[in-house]
Amino acid sequence: MAIAVAITVITLALPFVWPGFPAGPDDLAGTMRLWAYVTTGVSFWLLVSVARLAKHRFFTPKDIDAAAGSSETSTARVLQSLLQNTLEQSVLAIAIYGAWFALAPPEARLLPLLCVALFGLGRLLFYLGYGRGAVARSLGFALTFYPTVGLFILLLGFSAARLIGAAQAIPLQTTFCLDPSMFG
Repeated sequence: MAIAVAITVITLALPFVWPGFPAGPDDLAGTMRLWAYVTTGVSFWLLVSVARLAKHRFFTPKDIDAAAGSSETSTARVLQSLLQNTLEQSVLAIAIYGAWFALAPPEARLLPLLCVALFGLGRLLFYLGYGRGAVARSLGFALTFYPTVGLFILLLGFSAARLIGAAQAIPLQTTFCLDPSMFG
């Protein structure tokens, strides 16, 4: 887990500490294309999960109707768990990536491209380690989850800073005057 935290922190810090980090597009069309790219990258892993379970069910007579039946093989349960976890991670990532593209400053707008690369590596390690227990799959889970959470935390920080900045820009009225005409 510490390895995943370190990788996530380094990745998320890049646009803020590396002067050569490329800025993202500042127009809606370019930003929407970026969101489409990262959504496609995340969706690939969801598609893989669905396909693995479907393939297993198709070729395993005991599991072909398992979703409607009362029993299924342990392989089907494992593949269903992988699918469920990937679905949860995908929904979270796609939503947060979209919010990032809408709200983050252009100089950091490309960050989800790095996060989706970590998402893919994380899913691969999670799949490979799943059958060997929690410790074997923990790095994969963390590399999938931590970058998404990190983006969310940064996004909250950007949003709070904007709200505070906007609130400070509004002049506070120091006196309160009643207009007698308000009372008829």
